[in-house]
Amino acid sequence: MKINMYPPCPQPELALGVEAHTDMSALTLLVPNDVPGLQVWKDDCWIAVDYLPNALFVHIGDQIEVLSNGKYKSVLHRSTVNKERTRMSWAVFCAPPHDAMIGPLPSFWMRKTRQSIPPKPLLSSATANLISFHNKTNIVLCMVSISAFLSLDQTFLF
Repeated sequence: MKINMYPPCPQPELALGVEAHTDMSALTLLVPNDVPGLQVWKDDCWIAVDYLPNALFVHIGDQIEVLSNGKYKSVLHRSTVNKERTRMSWAVFCAPPHDAMIGPLPSFWMRKTRQSIPPKPLLSSATANLISFHNKTNIVLCMVSISAFLSLDQTFLF
């Protein structure tokens, strides 16, 4: 869990709470307070996310983008500050275990390529996190074994 606190800022137009980024996790569950500030990148512009009482925000992270072979994109987002009120958010990052092998699930690559051999190379969840963090524009898409993470009865072995 990560707790974010953005104190009031007298000149919010000159400050940014958190710069634009995607999350390295598979999913991020975000609980904000009632002070606006979350923005998402959509259609080449920043869109303010409205506060919904008693709601969680769910962000698709880098690992879902990898698992889906790019079909589901990581949510590019940022946080802004408020002139008069403190903004807070609580984020929980859900991801496969660090020793899990990640990459496109067979259903996302077998139909297109008609191959029975998975994409290479295989990377651990921890290694993919580092690649994602340091080189987001050139993420290596690989294979996954995430049965425990998704509570699947089947583990994909490659």
